[in-house]
Amino acid sequence: MSAPERGCGRALRSMSAPVRHIDRTIAAMSGSAEDPVARLADYLALVYHEARNVRHLVNSGIVGADQWRFLVALPTNRDAAWRELQELRRRASVSKTAYASAEVFAARFRVTLENLQALNSDEAWRSYAAAYGGTPWRVIVEHVIELRDAIDRGDTPTTDHLLARIPSLGHNTVIVDGVARKLSNLDASIA
Repeated sequence: MSAPERGCGRALRSMSAPVRHIDRTIAAMSGSAEDPVARLADYLALVYHEARNVRHLVNSGIVGADQWRFLVALPTNRDAAWRELQELRRRASVSKTAYASAEVFAARFRVTLENLQALNSDEAWRSYAAAYGGTPWRVIVEHVIELRDAIDRGDTPTTDHLLARIPSLGHNTVIVDGVARKLSNLDASIA
C-alpha cells in the first residue's frame, strides 16, 4: 500500500468515530417507541434550543423582545445553552403525557410550540438570520407538534412514523439527518 493510500485509510478511520456516534444516536432514537415521551423531550429541548436564536430578530427590531425574553436569556453559546436545557429535558422525559412534557418547556419560556411554529414562519429569517430558524425549523416544530398530539391520542402508527421521520429532517446547515446529527453533536458537547 502506498503512503497516500495509508494516509487516506487513517483519515477514513478517524472520520468513522463521529459517524458511529451519530449512528448510535439514530438507532437509539428510532428504537425508542417504547418511550415516545422521552423522545419527544429530546425534540422539545432541540426546538427550544434553536429558538434562542430569535435574538437575531429581536436585535434587528423585527420581533418584540418581551414575548421572547426568556428564550433570549439563554446563553448565546450553543453548548452552554444546551447544558442549561438538560434539567428541563429530564423533567419533560418523565412526564406522564406528551402535553405535560411540552408544558415543561412552555412554562419555563412562556411560549408554546405553536408560538415557535409561528415564529419560524416569519419570512424575516431569510433576510436577518438565514443560518438560523425559518422554514426548516418550522417544519421540525410542526412534526414535533404532530408527535405530541399523536402520543396523547394513542395513535401508535403515527407516533412510530414520526419517531422514525423526525431524526432525518434537515435544518439550516445540515440537509440530511439534520435533527439526528444536531442532537448527537449537542449531546456530545456536554458529555
